[in-house]
Amino acid sequence: RFRNPLATPLAAHVGNDRPLHLLARFNWPQWTRPADAMARPAPPPVGGPAPLASRVEPTAPDRHDDRGHSALADLCTGDTPFDGMVDKLRRVLDRDVPILLLGETGTGKEVLARAFHADSARARHPFVAVNCASLSAPSIEAELFGVEDGALPGTRRGVTAGKIVQADGGTLFLDEIGDMPMALQARLLRVLQDRQVTPLGGARPVAFDVAVLCATHHNLRQRIEQGLF
Repeated sequence: RFRNPLATPLAAHVGNDRPLHLLARFNWPQWTRPADAMARPAPPPVGGPAPLASRVEPTAPDRHDDRGHSALADLCTGDTPFDGMVDKLRRVLDRDVPILLLGETGTGKEVLARAFHADSARARHPFVAVNCASLSAPSIEAELFGVEDGALPGTRRGVTAGKIVQADGGTLFLDEIGDMPMALQARLLRVLQDRQVTPLGGARPVAFDVAVLCATHHNLRQRIEQGLF
C-alpha cells in the first residue's frame, strides 16, 4: 500500500490492539517504480518513536554513464521475468562474479552482456567478445591466449596479444561457451583461476584483470552428463 518510502515509522495496531511501528523502504530499481510513486510527494512525518532511518541501509544507487542514463535500465520494458533478471545483474555489478547467460540463439545475450559492461566500473575499458562456436580448437587457443613470435606459421614478429589480454581492465564475453572443445575448457579454467595467461610458444605468463561473462544456448547440465562440458 505504500507508494513512497516512509521518512519515519508509521504507528499501527493489530487485532488485539497491540501497537506496531512500520518502516517502508524499496529495493526496486528507479525505472520500475509506478508512475504515481515518482510523482507523489513523500508522506508527512507521523508521530511515534525516534526515526529508524539511520539503521536502514540505503539502496545502492543506479550506475549511470556520463550522459546520465543506465544501459541496463534501457533494456527494461515491463516484462517481469526479464526485468527481474536485469535486477539480478545490477546486484552483482563490480563484484567480480562470473556470469553465465542462458538462452536460445537470437534472444539478445550479447546485448545484455554489453549493457552490463556499460553500467560497470569497467565501462571505459574494452569489451571483447569471442564466439567460441565459430573457431576450431587450434585457432581459438591462439585467439584467446595469444601467440609468441614464430609459434605458429604465418604469425607476425613479436607477441600477438590474445583476446584475454586485449580485454585487460574490461570485460571478456565468451559467447557459445558450450561449444568450446573439451581440452581447451580445462586450460581456460586454469587461466581464469590464476588470472595469468601464457601465449602459445611463450614461457612467461601475462597477468590480466577482466570481468567474465559467458553465454550459451546449450543445456550445460546435459552436456556435463554427456562428458562434453
